[in-house]
Amino acid sequence: MSKAGTAAILALGCLALLAAGDDPGQTTPALRFPRMELTLIDGSRTVLPDSMSGQVFWAAFAFRRQDQSIIDTWVPLLDEATQQDSTCRFYEIPLMGPRIPGFLRGIIRAGMRASIPTDKHSCLAPYYGDIDTIAARLGMDNRETVHLFLIRKDGFVAHRAEGKATEESVREMLDAARLLLGIETDDGS
Repeated sequence: MSKAGTAAILALGCLALLAAGDDPGQTTPALRFPRMELTLIDGSRTVLPDSMSGQVFWAAFAFRRQDQSIIDTWVPLLDEATQQDSTCRFYEIPLMGPRIPGFLRGIIRAGMRASIPTDKHSCLAPYYGDIDTIAARLGMDNRETVHLFLIRKDGFVAHRAEGKATEESVREMLDAARLLLGIETDDGS
């Protein structure tokens, strides 16, 4: 093959990778985080990923109340990471679905506010929209566990984990975050 032919193939390969959203911080095939309008339990509103444009954030999703203990295995890691870099945020998003009537949503929010420390109110946003669409868009096939996503500054998923935090899953999540933020990883890379 000629040099021009090889160069053309390499150029097309690079363009395909760029179109797919792959870059050194991408460990998940290109997957755009879906637009979600949320009301946090502190009463403020946000639209993800729009309101986080230019910032890295984590989103933890749970389908069931009993999954809180699984989310709690990730919280110390996420609290530490967001304290180390003020441009990072963490959102916990219980997926409630649209069938819950408006008056019950207020009761649920009030119960969450009463049982969760005040400093966490700006991180918790129950979602009452179409959870089937959100689950499908993010590939959350298993509804019996927690799904954690690290979202790049451009709104694409950089890394994801499912279930309880383990030593390996924490290391992988932190390494992906460090790569996105340009921070040296534990292994020196």
